[in-house]
Amino acid sequence: MPEAIESETGDPSEVGRIRIFINDKGYFAPKPVMTGAEIKQLGSVPRDYQLFEEVPGKPDDLLIPDDQEVHLKSSDKFHGIPPGNLG
Repeated sequence: MPEAIESETGDPSEVGRIRIFINDKGYFAPKPVMTGAEIKQLGSVPRDYQLFEEVPGKPDDLLIPDDQEVHLKSSDKFHGIPPGNLG
């Protein structure tokens, strides 16, 4: 079950929604399971960028392919990296 969060703005319509971060900007996920491509679209990440999920306690972030489903929970953090910018 998705993790419920308190509203940061006090707006009762935000309670229980899944808030994720894409390139350090907060978004409410429209559904609890999204593909990498859908997450990129939500965060206006260019389609040719690679999407990574920050994994707490791990030295490397997790690459999320466009067709991979992600079960979202509040405070998940993602970031897009332009092609050719790794290493």
